[in-house]
Amino acid sequence: EALLYVDITAAVLHRYYTSTGRHQTLKVHPPSSGSRLSMAVQVEGHPDLLVVSVGRDIGLVEWKTSDPDSSETKLVIFASVDSDKKDNCLNDGKCDPQGRLWIGSMGKIIGRGQATPGQGALYRLSHDLEPTLVLPEV
Repeated sequence: EALLYVDITAAVLHRYYTSTGRHQTLKVHPPSSGSRLSMAVQVEGHPDLLVVSVGRDIGLVEWKTSDPDSSETKLVIFASVDSDKKDNCLNDGKCDPQGRLWIGSMGKIIGRGQATPGQGALYRLSHDLEPTLVLPEV
């Protein structure tokens, strides 16, 4: 069992094993759509695969428990959103009981804890990995 968390601005995934105290980090080199790593979800049935969002892109990274405690990788992008809003970035995401990933985007950060209103959106990714716009202008 491990706790998975992200350092958003450094684009680093962290995995902390509570029973042993082991701490792994994985630097994800950002794509051209931005550098904010905001979400990581383990792929069911594939313990070494994570769905990760960086900038406006969603993709996969492979991260094995046998990897060194500090490693680096590139994001294998399978979807992008908000291509017409270059200042946007993805925010948080979670899977529902049907296995669909719900993920939100947000507008340009204009202050501590504030983003440009009405620029974000809520998306749903089904098993075909295509983002569907569910709620615009968030």
